[in-house]
Amino acid sequence: MSTKIYDAYKYSGTPEELMKWLIKFKKKYEDLAVEELRPLFINQSKYLEKHPKVEEPYCLFKDPLNYFSTSRGVELIIRKKLNEPLNIDASVVVYFHNGLTVVQFFGLDFGFRIYSKKLKEGIIRSKKFIDFSYWNNTDRPDDVSDKEWDERRKFYDSLTEKYHFFNSIGLVYELSNTESILDICRRISERIREDIEIVVKKDNAGNT
Repeated sequence: MSTKIYDAYKYSGTPEELMKWLIKFKKKYEDLAVEELRPLFINQSKYLEKHPKVEEPYCLFKDPLNYFSTSRGVELIIRKKLNEPLNIDASVVVYFHNGLTVVQFFGLDFGFRIYSKKLKEGIIRSKKFIDFSYWNNTDRPDDVSDKEWDERRKFYDSLTEKYHFFNSIGLVYELSNTESILDICRRISERIREDIEIVVKKDNAGNT
């Protein structure tokens, strides 16, 4: 059976330390989502001006200032598991098994996948995370010994012995929950509103 465990890290801190780190990581995720989605919302809004008959979830981006509508649109795209830039679904699963704490990240490459590097840098910068990924469909990385690779195999084989779904064997921390998405869309609407006000002020200044 093929095993593919990516973006997984052995964690050396306490559960309390991990929780504090995850909260900060979630804030970084939200900040990057605001930067990535803002131009997408604007482009979708302009597209809808010419094609008003577009159905849900895309019609919900007609007014990017209405963050209740755009947040519902993002949630629908996530729920439908659409493979596109507006899908910012991301989560973290923490496994406590055989005396180890292993943290696996899902959705780090959300959207255009141009911010995944920044998100991963936040993990790598922390000395408490050590790469613990594993796969058996291709060769191991050159910098990992046969012994260490086999230890990872045994860990994941044991972890998934009874259950195979990640949320059945670990604790899930959602980055893209309803509260996060609503806050992301609210911040986008505020940024767009500020941009509009700047343009209006410039136009008024030019007309005086």
